[in-house]
Amino acid sequence: MQRIAPSFSGGSSLNPKRPGIVPPLPRPIIMIMSKLLTLPLALFGLALVAGCDYGQASASSAASGENGPRANWQTDYEATLAAAAATGNKVLVQFTGSDWCPPCQALKRDVLDTEAFVSFANENLHLVELDFPRNIRQPASLVEQNRTLQEQYNIRGFPTLVLLDSEGNELDRKVGMMRGGVDAYLSWLRSS
Repeated sequence: MQRIAPSFSGGSSLNPKRPGIVPPLPRPIIMIMSKLLTLPLALFGLALVAGCDYGQASASSAASGENGPRANWQTDYEATLAAAAATGNKVLVQFTGSDWCPPCQALKRDVLDTEAFVSFANENLHLVELDFPRNIRQPASLVEQNRTLQEQYNIRGFPTLVLLDSEGNELDRKVGMMRGGVDAYLSWLRSS
């Protein structure tokens, strides 16, 4: 039996009529592949646009370091409302997908973990984080509380910040990322 060695001298056995040129994929395969890729690419682009902050944070809003001050985020909604009623401070409720939502992660990094926000929040707000992770296990009671509040406040996207008065009434909300970084959020919180 005689073996024929492949030729790498510019010829191709794939297309004997045009050596060196690989024939194109059949049209049905290209159509199927383009349809399969269109939706994921569109969703990825939408996620980036919906939650991206195109502005630059100011120098005064640089993120706090590992040992810097931290905001006092709570997970118990009812206890936080009770504390707010006692102090008269507003409540900021954050609906987030901490381990899967890039805009949520950007909001945390670029706004909620900054020294400027932490300083303001620790003096003026009670904070509640309602997380909807995909890869982190939560107690069943926390999952139920978060889902109930998601329905109560009609949350349709992440991240969403809902500002409440000290009695739990909604004052305002922001969905996605605002342009202007931490300064824009602080201005919003002060004026609401």
